[in-house]
Amino acid sequence: MIDIASLQRINPGLTIEELRKAAAREVTPEERREQMISFIMGTVSSNSTITREEVARFLDENPW
Repeated sequence: MIDIASLQRINPGLTIEELRKAAAREVTPEERREQMISFIMGTVSSNSTITREEVARFLDENPW
């Protein structure tokens, strides 16, 4: 788990209160879906012909 000091080093403009508020916020199902799509696209080979739309369609057809 990343601590608040580490996050402040990454983005020094963040206040402790902003970090606490962000950590307490629930991720919506749509945000989680978009994160999953981004994760998958980031892990496929640069030679892959798979598209973001294909990944989205696959996730929609195969709920996780």
